[in-house]
Amino acid sequence: MNSKGMHLLLAGLAEREAAAVQMMLQSTWPACRCVLLPRQADFSMPVQDAAAQACTGVVLNLLGLGLLRHSAAAEEKLLAFLAGRSAVLLLHSGDSTWAAAALPTAPGQHLALLTPPCASAVLRQAMVDAGLCPVPGTAAAVLAPAQKAKPVLASSPSPQPKAALAAISSPSPSNYAHMGNGAFEQLERALPALQHCDWMRLLRKSLQAQGRSRFEIGPTSFVLDMRAGWLASALPTSALQKMWQTPHIMDSLRMQALAPDQLQPIAQRDFGPRLAKAQKPLDMVVWEMSREVLKTQPLHLEHDLLLRLRRYPNFTQLSGGTALDMQLATLCATAPRSLRQLLRLFAHAEQEVLRFAAQSVLAGLAVVAPASASGQAALKPLHTTPDVAAKRGFFKAFLSKLF
Repeated sequence: MNSKGMHLLLAGLAEREAAAVQMMLQSTWPACRCVLLPRQADFSMPVQDAAAQACTGVVLNLLGLGLLRHSAAAEEKLLAFLAGRSAVLLLHSGDSTWAAAALPTAPGQHLALLTPPCASAVLRQAMVDAGLCPVPGTAAAVLAPAQKAKPVLASSPSPQPKAALAAISSPSPSNYAHMGNGAFEQLERALPALQHCDWMRLLRKSLQAQGRSRFEIGPTSFVLDMRAGWLASALPTSALQKMWQTPHIMDSLRMQALAPDQLQPIAQRDFGPRLAKAQKPLDMVVWEMSREVLKTQPLHLEHDLLLRLRRYPNFTQLSGGTALDMQLATLCATAPRSLRQLLRLFAHAEQEVLRFAAQSVLAGLAVVAPASASGQAALKPLHTTPDVAAKRGFFKAFLSKLF
C-alpha cells in the first residue's frame, strides 16, 4: 500500500464515530483522504456517488447500513456495496452471525471484523491487516506537508484547491477578516449574555480600530495586529488572565488606532529588542483568554447559528483543552453544524458547547451563518482536516468513549 492509494470511504457510522475514526486516521496516516457517507435516518443503504466509488478501501458500521445480522440477502448487499474493495467491518456488540459467516472475497480483497468498543491500537491494526493503510511509521505512511490529502463529504461537490490549514499557533493574515463581516454581531445576537461582557467590549473596540491598535490597561501596554495575527505584550497569557480578574479593569483602558505604517515603529518603541519574544499568536491568546473569562459567564442560546471551523485548534499547545472540545472541533471541521444540533448531541454539556462556539469565533478559527438554507449554502464544508499531533493514549480513550 503506498500513500497515494489511501482513499477511504467511511459509511454507516454515527456522526461522533465518524469524527473519531477520521481523527485517528489522519493523526496516524496524514496522507489519508476520507470520504464520508453519513448514516441514514432509516439505516438504509446509502447511494455511493463518484467520490465514494473511487475510494480504494472502506470502513463501515454494519448496523448503520441496516445489516445488523448476517443473512444471504444481507451478505449480497454488503458485497455489492464493497465492490471488491478491502474493508474494516464494525459489528454490533450483540451479534456473532457475521463473525461466524465465511464471507467470500474477491482476489486481493481483505476483510477485518471488529466489535466495538475497540481501542485505537486495535482499529489501527485492523486497518493494516485489511491492507487499507501501511504500517504506521513507514515511508509510505507519511506525505510531505504540501502533499497532504484532503477529506471531502461524499454528497458535496469536488473540492477546489485551498491553502493548507495552519496550526493555531501560526498567525494567519486572514484570521479575523470574517469578524468585520458580521460574525461578531451574529455571535452576540445568538448569545446575548456576551453583550455585557468586558472582554467582548475590548474585542469590539479592537475591531473598531480596524484591527491595528496600541492600548494600555493600567500600567501595561499592548500592541495588536489582528490582520497579521499577533499581540505584543510583556506579560504571559497566564498573567493576562489574572489581570483580567481585576474589578472595573475596563475603566483604565486607553486605546489608540494605528495606521499600517505606524504599527512596527510603535511596537519597536514599546518593546525594543524584546519585540519578537513579546509577540504572541493572537488566536492562541484569545482562545485561552476567552476560555477563562467565559467560565463564569452563563450562556444561553437565543438564536441558532451554523458554525464551521476555518482552522483546527492545536490542542497540544493549548491549556485546558478537553475531550469534548476535540469532539466538537472534529465535527465542526467536517461540515457546518447548527448550535442547536450540537446541543442535542451533547445535552449534558450546554455551557461547554456554547463556550466552544464563542471561543472558536472570537479566536478567528470559525465562521458563522444563520441557521437557514441560505446560511447552509454559505458555509461550505471544510475540506482540509487537521494533522493532529496527539499521543496514542488519547486516541485509545477517545475512541473508547465514542464507540
